[in-house]
Amino acid sequence: MRKLPFLLILVILFGCQPVKKLPKVAICGLAIECSTFSPAQTGEEAFHARVGDDLLAYYPFMAQDSSLRQRANWVPTLRGHSLPGGIVTREAYESLMGKMLALLEENAPYDGVYFDIHGAMSVVGLDDPEGDMIKRVREVVGEDILISTCMDLHGNVSPTLAEQTDLMTAYRLAPHEDAMESKRRAVANLLDRLESGKGKPPYKAWIPVTILLPGEQTSARIAVSLGAVELAEAFWAARHEVDFVAPTVTLEEALEKALSSDAKPFIISDMGDNPTAGGAGDVTWTLRELMARPEFQSADGSSLIYASIPGPELVAQAKEVGVGGQVDAMAGAAVDDRFSPPLQLKGEVTVIQEGDIHAETEVVVKVGSISVIVTGKRKPYHHESDFTNLGLTPRESDIVVVKIGYLVPELYDMRGDWVMALTPGGVDQDLERLGSKRINRPMYPLDKDMADPDLSARMMKLANE
Repeated sequence: MRKLPFLLILVILFGCQPVKKLPKVAICGLAIECSTFSPAQTGEEAFHARVGDDLLAYYPFMAQDSSLRQRANWVPTLRGHSLPGGIVTREAYESLMGKMLALLEENAPYDGVYFDIHGAMSVVGLDDPEGDMIKRVREVVGEDILISTCMDLHGNVSPTLAEQTDLMTAYRLAPHEDAMESKRRAVANLLDRLESGKGKPPYKAWIPVTILLPGEQTSARIAVSLGAVELAEAFWAARHEVDFVAPTVTLEEALEKALSSDAKPFIISDMGDNPTAGGAGDVTWTLRELMARPEFQSADGSSLIYASIPGPELVAQAKEVGVGGQVDAMAGAAVDDRFSPPLQLKGEVTVIQEGDIHAETEVVVKVGSISVIVTGKRKPYHHESDFTNLGLTPRESDIVVVKIGYLVPELYDMRGDWVMALTPGGVDQDLERLGSKRINRPMYPLDKDMADPDLSARMMKLANE
């Protein structure tokens, strides 16, 4: 009998081994942080929806040669992410959901779903948009499919969202320096579970803690992990100790501190109209107060950069006169005029820049010693390059006033000194002044003498029960 060569035997043996089947995983989600105290509404275009390869490209950890990319067959359906803003129109929500669900259905079935949201969405006529969203995703993919959810640490985990999701991951830091790492962790958790064959977790616990905090009292620059009950009890016990991460004063007090300081730049957080917390971004109250101060009314006064105010009328006029020309036009308060009307800005155009994904057009107008950034549409200013790209030098300015709350890392590292100003707007950090109308009571600190709440864990039923 003829013997087969040794190498051929190896080829036959190993060639007969079954090829490991990769799990099929869909990616979907809509993310926005909404403030229902703002009169603004958010449309579909604000979500800049990504599909297909464009969606995969959003995640650095999903690069073609990455280890996570190789562990599954990925189906990127639709994921939209808007700047924080006002309540989402029902038309926008239904349109985006329709496209997402159609893509999910077209490519079904799946082994798992990565559900990428923010957790604080509001939609006209819906009390629990994320709960509605995940239920509709479940109707397409099935009750037995694993869903891993990633969200902001101050998202709203409703009973429905808790029931319908299998694995939940949240950012651990605010500012959210770990946002992308948290998303990677949510994906890795899902793949680990699928590859192990363990299926759905045997139980889930949910504990509502009746504490209401202003957004700027939720800054956490250190990550911690505790058990659910232990964390809830620690949170409740520390409720009297929660405070802002920087001195918090009136705008007048902030300006007095800034003007008497030698530290440059002295950064003032204009918190009430913070667009990254859902403010309309066009409240003129603070800028009006600044322009009324004698310290800023002449060109040789204390230098101040103000970021920013939307003003399409002024932007159009600036384009007509060009850099070096004079403008005299109204800006702001097109959306939120409750605290101050549109503001007349008269000064020299020093910069015109086109093409920003949010602002579309940015104009810098010199009004006295204030460099006012005027935008076609609202935009947050979080990076040093947001200023330097406009020819501004924030490190050399006496004062920088930014519509923001807690400072993101680049601004925090840049600051000479910093205070947070309690200014009015759709995200006013004074909870009593903000005026909540639909809220479960009792709620601390609105009910300061309330009894201790029940902090035992509520065991959630599994989605397939």
